[in-house]
Amino acid sequence: MSVAEQIFAPARTPLKAVTPSDGPRWQRRYVRALIVTDIIVVGGAMACAQMIKLGRPITARDPASIYFSVLSVIVAAIWLTLLAAYRTRSPRIVGAGVEEYRRVVSATLATIGVVAVALMIFRPEYARGYLAVAFPLGLAGLVVGRNICRSYLARQRRRGRCVVTVLAVGDARAVRSLVQSLTRGWGYGYSVVGVCLTGRSSGGTIDIPGVGTLPVLGDEGKVHDAILKTNADTVALTTTDHLGPEGVRELSWDLH
Repeated sequence: MSVAEQIFAPARTPLKAVTPSDGPRWQRRYVRALIVTDIIVVGGAMACAQMIKLGRPITARDPASIYFSVLSVIVAAIWLTLLAAYRTRSPRIVGAGVEEYRRVVSATLATIGVVAVALMIFRPEYARGYLAVAFPLGLAGLVVGRNICRSYLARQRRRGRCVVTVLAVGDARAVRSLVQSLTRGWGYGYSVVGVCLTGRSSGGTIDIPGVGTLPVLGDEGKVHDAILKTNADTVALTTTDHLGPEGVRELSWDLH
């Protein structure tokens, strides 16, 4: 696993990320776009399945159409709720890697499970063939929709937009490794704008082979000042032994 992937999944790595703000505005816009895309895809899948099942448009007002329309809204609401519950739109995983797709599939399987239990308990007149069309169609649409959004995001990142600026904190060796990894994994959208090195005072630069130089903004005690200076979105702690649990906790409180 690369360092870039580790930042996206901090719970499974010793590398720690502390976010001093609610995140860049582009992240919130991107998440809203994903929400709209998911609503269109899920709603479209349920509508298509209904039209295939009944052989008539969803605007029909006969009892069967109304019955299926109500049930379709309920299933769509469950599906969208589980997509949110599984954090499929978390800024930490969207845009690169397989975790986003894995969560979308997991949320869809959970929806199938919930609906299956409801069918067993309430036994509504809800054809299984109808769901056999809706779920595969919706899942395919969700994956395609995410892929389209990713393609747009990748184009923006190639232009240096839609990136999360990072302040790297730690010893020189670990910081160099982090910056090189993030540069190789540019699709994750992390860009290091400055570093705080253990035992170093503010001033000077650090050379990153294959990348260039970055400004040294002090040691771990100058993180808050460095954030104000660079306007970084995220702080990446590459080594925390010298800080200890209390030091990491205090730093996290200072940045919130």
